[in-house]
Amino acid sequence: MTLQQGFYIAIASALLTIAIYHFFLGIFIHRRIDRHFYFSLSTFGGCLYALGAFLLILPFSQLGYLVCYRLRMYGLLLCIAAWFYCMYDIYFKGS
Repeated sequence: MTLQQGFYIAIASALLTIAIYHFFLGIFIHRRIDRHFYFSLSTFGGCLYALGAFLLILPFSQLGYLVCYRLRMYGLLLCIAAWFYCMYDIYFKGS
């Protein structure tokens, strides 16, 4: 494993840990879907992005590269959309 692969795996695992923590915090502690839930979606998107970047390093066929690239882009879209809704919830809804 190269240093770059280890870096992507470390980022993906850290973001997945944060996503799971905030998901359970929002669902079981606050008992509602609020900014903690959207923050967990945002960090899960970051985890998918890092995982897709890690998989793009591995040798695949062209279809494998396409699937990994799309996984990376879906992770980025999920991260951006959930992060913007989280900011909307914090600053404009005031919950």
